[in-house]
Amino acid sequence: MKFKLTLLLVCLCYFAKAQKTIRLDDVDQKDTINTERAVIYGTFVQRLNAMTSGGLNQEIYLRDTATQELYVFRAKPLFKSAKQHNFIFFIKPGTYAIVEYMYQKSTWYGFKQFEQQIRKPEGSLYLFTLAPGSINELGTWHFEKEKVSFENTAEAVNEKLKQTYQKLDFTKTVQNIPR
Repeated sequence: MKFKLTLLLVCLCYFAKAQKTIRLDDVDQKDTINTERAVIYGTFVQRLNAMTSGGLNQEIYLRDTATQELYVFRAKPLFKSAKQHNFIFFIKPGTYAIVEYMYQKSTWYGFKQFEQQIRKPEGSLYLFTLAPGSINELGTWHFEKEKVSFENTAEAVNEKLKQTYQKLDFTKTVQNIPR
């Protein structure tokens, strides 16, 4: 009887579903943009240092305010320990709220996962709006402290990305710092 109950609980836990998340597609060097999607890019500054991050990934969750769909992108790739990372992804046009930051801290027994709801000091959400076919510079995302902030750093990031993603026209970039 204990075995059957345990098996039932394991199956329930395994098949239980929370809200479905949609992972954003990476932009490849040969990709171009069309009117069905937009490009977002910027720089992410992680919470942890190289020793405590352990090269574990860190993710940002975005919610489409019109459809309520939840999107996720990896702000810090797996096995990378630098404090700052550039990101560039395709996403559907629309208005997005930054809702959550998930990171993992390396410990002696593996890792410990943390999730932080992202809000402005007055409690509202950070928002940004993307037009169809647009390339959007989202600035530098400072997540190194619990109180997050965003700053405009377009020129430094643009030069690096222009060399890598030559099929995208970065001269038409829209500055779209989350507000």
